[in-house]
Amino acid sequence: MKFLLTGGTGFLGSVLSRKLSNYGHQITILSRKTALPLALQGHDIRLINDIFSLRKTDQFDVVINLAGEGIDYLREQLANFAAGHRINPIMQPIAAGLTPEQRDAVTAFFAA
Repeated sequence: MKFLLTGGTGFLGSVLSRKLSNYGHQITILSRKTALPLALQGHDIRLINDIFSLRKTDQFDVVINLAGEGIDYLREQLANFAAGHRINPIMQPIAAGLTPEQRDAVTAFFAA
């Protein structure tokens, strides 16, 4: 089968991309990244950086959207949890216990 994955280089997407490739499926990943992460190198995976890179002949059996939010959105939401503007019994105490520098490091990690 032919798969198009958005977010295929992220935390979940890279695992799914690798597994699908191992099963012999054709994988195309739409990502902001310009190179495949190490975990996906050596697999027959096509990486494109914008929707306009798709060819007219490209046809996919399955499209999976795993694209995450950008770093600015994540940073803002952690700050909202920490300040009590966004309520969640799990996230609020975690975010409140982090310094602004630690929140920046967490958002950078998850946005990568």
